[in-house]
Amino acid sequence: MLASIILIAFVISVASIIGPWLVDFIGESTEDATERGEKDIECTYAGLHVRGVTEEQNENTTLSAEVENVGDIDLSDFWVELTYEDASIESMRPEGYEEELVKGSRRVFSVDIDTTGDVEKLRVFSADCPTEASDEIKGIHFDVV
Repeated sequence: MLASIILIAFVISVASIIGPWLVDFIGESTEDATERGEKDIECTYAGLHVRGVTEEQNENTTLSAEVENVGDIDLSDFWVELTYEDASIESMRPEGYEEELVKGSRRVFSVDIDTTGDVEKLRVFSADCPTEASDEIKGIHFDVV
């Protein structure tokens, strides 16, 4: 009888300590999952199209990609990713990467690189929706400006 009273008291004291933390944890987890779900739904309406790539050789080699926002949401936080023939990947921020690209509009993103001879693929994406708001050109044939 005494053992069961002590056990009940122990369970109540542990529950009073863990209970508030558990409620906060569940609330935060639910909120995080809701935010991720809303972002995933929004990203289904995202889309980019790389219309062409040009190469300009001055002091540096500059690659410029004309990109069109073909989705239904505005995008920002852009990256250019180059894949080389040796399978190495270089990611860089183009000029104006933080500026918003409004749906339906186009912009040219430029990056300076060391060489273009071994670039196999150029990919442009928005970190807002990196999977859906992405396009690439493989087997690049540069128009030299």
